[in-house]
Order: sequence, then C-alpha cells, then structure tokens
Amino acid sequence: MLNFLTDNNVTDRAGLEEKVRSMYSKQDDIRVGLKFIERRLKTLDEHIKESAYHLEFREIYQKYKQLKPRKQKKFFEDHRREIMLFEAADRYFSEHRVDTQAPLPIKQWREEHERIITDKNRLYRDYSALSGEVREVEIIRRSVYDIMRQEAQRSQPIRARGMER
Repeated sequence: MLNFLTDNNVTDRAGLEEKVRSMYSKQDDIRVGLKFIERRLKTLDEHIKESAYHLEFREIYQKYKQLKPRKQKKFFEDHRREIMLFEAADRYFSEHRVDTQAPLPIKQWREEHERIITDKNRLYRDYSALSGEVREVEIIRRSVYDIMRQEAQRSQPIRARGMER
C-alpha cells in the first residue's frame, strides 16, 4: 500500500481519489476505443467477405447475363448459389460505396483489418493491466479509509466514544 501511494505521489485523501478517478477515466477511454474498433472490424469483415463473393462469382454471373433467356433459367438452376451470392454482394457494394465504378479496395481493407487487430489486442492488454491496478487501488483505498476511521475513533475522547455505542 505504501509503495503504491509513494510511487503515485499520493499524499492525501484527495490525491488518492484523483488517482482512482484517473484510472476509471482511462478504463472508460479504452472501452470507448474498443467499441469503435469492434464496429470498424465488423464493417471490414463484411466488406472482405462480400468482396470475396463478388470476385469469386463474377465470371459465372457475367456468363449468366450473356445467355439468352431460355438458357438463363437452366444455368441459374445449376448455379443458383453462386449467382445469388454475387447479386447480394453487388447490392451490398452499391449500398455501401460512393464510387461503384472504382475497383474494390480489398488490399487496403485487409491492411486496415490487420492494423486494427493489432490495436485491439494492445487495448485489451492495457485494459486488463489497468483492471488489475484498479482492483488493487480499490483495496488500498478501502484500507486507507479504514485506517483513517480507526485513527478518528482513537482520537475521540473516551466519553464521546462511549456515547456512540
């Protein structure tokens, strides 16, 4: 307890409370950062998944569109899954991209995904370490308050202490 108080230059109750508030604030900042990262990862995962379908089934879809209507029906039945996945991916990108004529920036999405995963892992490590520190500082804070309460009781006149009981 004394090491923590000394290492953090905590000399009074207000300093201890400020340290606790600071630690909780850092935890909240990390939580907000993690929420942002999780949302962005979800978006990138969806972009990458849909782009894989778009690229993988593009040729089949182009072949399908070039067929005459009579032959399209048979081709569609033979390639239903691929055509439907391509069309879903195509709709997805038409809804989520400003420039639908530009090539899909798959490489940039994957690079961003990897970078964000690294940030996410670092933030989780920081959060975990900070959580341990917060548990310790809460124990220290309770101990300090218990000591202060005991000291206050000892400093009261004996007659006043007897009346409280």
